[in-house]
Formats: sequence, C-alpha cells, structure tokens
Amino acid sequence: MPVRSTGAFYRDLFSYSYKKWVEKVAVPTLMVYGTLDAEIEAFAGTALYKFVPNVEVASLPSYHFIITDKPKDLAKLILDFLAKL
Repeated sequence: MPVRSTGAFYRDLFSYSYKKWVEKVAVPTLMVYGTLDAEIEAFAGTALYKFVPNVEVASLPSYHFIITDKPKDLAKLILDFLAKL
C-alpha cells in the first residue's frame, strides 16, 4: 500500500466516492485545525462547507495534534461551540 500524505487523505475524503456519505452530516459540526499544519490549513476552509452545511471551522496556532499541543485552547473552543447549541 503506498504511503499517502494527510492532504491526499482529506482530498480523497471529499471526492465523489464519499460525497453522498458526507452530505448526510446534518448536525452542527465543529472542525478545528492547526494553522501550522500546512496540508490541512490549505484545505480546511474550502471543501468542507460544500459537504457539511452546519460546520463551524476554527483554528489554533498548532500542528496536527492540537489536543496535545493546545489542550486548554481546544477545550475552550469545544465548550464555546457546545454552549451555542
């Protein structure tokens, strides 16, 4: 199996073969990405809105593992998101 980049994984996730599955996400959704994670940052704010209509996109100055890099900041984002529901 070839090694693929994270960016390729996310591009494939929103490809035609997954489109019908992803469009079924109808609940409010929070996506948090790290602004220092170059592959995700370029992708995060574009295709996701097309397939998950209730998505809120947030970012933190972190790499891919936000939960270990910025746990308190991530917790605040999640709690603020949940408070709005």
